Amino acid sequence: MPRPDDIEYTKLQWLLKRLGSSEDYCRPYFERAKRHYKLCRFGSAIAEEDWPYVNRTRSRDIFAFIEDSAAMMVQSLLGQYPFYSVLPRRTSQFELQFGLDSTKIAEQIGIALNYQIGHEDTEFFEEMVDFFKEGGIFGTSYQGIYPRFDSKGQYAGPLIKTTGFWDVLPVTGARRVSKARGVFVREFMSLEEVQDLVKKFNKPELIKKLGSAPGMETDKEWHKALLAECGISDYEPDADSIEVVHYFSGGHVMTMVNRAIIIRDSNEPIKNSLGKDQVVKPFPYDLPIVQYKYIPMPLEFFGVGIPETLEVLQEDKNLIRSARRDNIDLVINKVLKARAGADINYDLIKYYAGAIWPLENINDIEPLETQDVTQSAYMEEDKVRFDMENALSMFGYARGMTPTHEERPTTVIKLQQASMNRIDLAVKLAEFTVLQQIATRIVMLTRHFMPQAEYEAIVGEQDAGLYKLSEEAIKKFYLFKPLGSSITHIKEIRQQQLTFAMQTLAQVTPMAMQSAEPFQVNWYEAAKEVMEAADLKSIDKILVKIPPKVAQQQIQMADAKQLQMVKYGEDLKTSNEIKTIFAQAQADVIVNNAKPKETKNASPK
Repeated sequence: MPRPDDIEYTKLQWLLKRLGSSEDYCRPYFERAKRHYKLCRFGSAIAEEDWPYVNRTRSRDIFAFIEDSAAMMVQSLLGQYPFYSVLPRRTSQFELQFGLDSTKIAEQIGIALNYQIGHEDTEFFEEMVDFFKEGGIFGTSYQGIYPRFDSKGQYAGPLIKTTGFWDVLPVTGARRVSKARGVFVREFMSLEEVQDLVKKFNKPELIKKLGSAPGMETDKEWHKALLAECGISDYEPDADSIEVVHYFSGGHVMTMVNRAIIIRDSNEPIKNSLGKDQVVKPFPYDLPIVQYKYIPMPLEFFGVGIPETLEVLQEDKNLIRSARRDNIDLVINKVLKARAGADINYDLIKYYAGAIWPLENINDIEPLETQDVTQSAYMEEDKVRFDMENALSMFGYARGMTPTHEERPTTVIKLQQASMNRIDLAVKLAEFTVLQQIATRIVMLTRHFMPQAEYEAIVGEQDAGLYKLSEEAIKKFYLFKPLGSSITHIKEIRQQQLTFAMQTLAQVTPMAMQSAEPFQVNWYEAAKEVMEAADLKSIDKILVKIPPKVAQQQIQMADAKQLQMVKYGEDLKTSNEIKTIFAQAQADVIVNNAKPKETKNASPK
């Protein structure tokens, strides 16, 4: 491929210099990550030739901790469906400014959001498992949220894709992706995939250049000189696996192939429907990449993972186990001391039950006694195991292991809660950063790319006002909150919390309407929450809704029956119990009657 023109060459030079700087910044972290991956995958990162013992035992503690951590994260954050709830913010200002029903819009956004996330084509659950495991292994993981289109160019939902740890390179000095001035995202494609990508960018003239790009032809001198000038060495393009690097910054993206051809630059103006030049951002947000840190380090871009935390302890445990195995071998198959010059047939000297050693002198061979260190090795290994659990605050009884000594059930629960403090911090970080950022980007894609008719088909009714709002207004006035409990993932504790809540509601209900701020309790939603915590699947068949008129009739019949029982002296309930029954029934009627009135009043606005 010939040297590009001066404008393209200057742009390519600028991009490569920035990429080279990012690679230099990330290189020490990437080198360490290779050891961390080996510890997770193989149980040890020490080379075979450097191992000091004959036996080599590999403990899988790091792998177990990573799996337990990922399971806890997923269970805590994604343990129930729907995954998200959309809450309006600053409702008085919103309704004054737009004149729309903010609550109704929030309900519809929640339906559309959970529909897209729960769709099988999105593969949200699988990507989130990979996302959290990647964070546990390397301390930092990334996920990209892009628009997905069908063969006709119609929006087909979000594309959620976990990006590899080695494929994201931030600009030097960044503390996290959301605050970075720019970030490089790397992927590898075949030539056909790259050509399809170029067609999407409406640059068919570049397809011919791809066939002669570096890595696919012999003329590479200008490219080698450019890479050397930008401080990039030892780079060899591959014709079969083409490197595609995207640079995201300020809502725009530049894409280059094999570090030689720029196939996209969203900063360049394109013709709009009126034939005028216009610069269009490819996404309705600045960065499609979100970042998760397992253990954040203050003011640092890369977090700390489980292998980095346990690396020394894991290798120490491997050494102890291997040394114990060597010791057992020496105790069973003893080293023999043979007298020099003795006539010994060493082929007949073998260890087995009933062995006979023919010797001319019984003192020609003596076994070398080796002390058994098995017991002390076990004690040392227990100390290492405790240090590992303490380093992560993931003790055995919090991971389902049998306690070493008997404890009362309440004590075990308290110990579990105390040991989960650090994992709860990781859950909260993911809840208030990653999951909210993912939901915000999906809603922005929905507003930007999804036709209104399709949106209304998903929510099952006419749009309440989402398409009348700007994307900035949506981010400002709505909160996308994960419904998974970040308090505890232990279901028994959660069930106790809900039971206590139901008892408290039953006690405050009689005084609810007489308080300074009257309120009513939606007992249907409260009972539904309890049923979900109990893992009952057919909740709609257990809690059957009835029309408000039928409920009113049942209340009147119960009222009349109660009065009749009082009249004939058959009342067996206390006055407080009577008040509680009537207050609960009246509250349900008020809630059911209020819903259609709110919808009716919201329409004229």
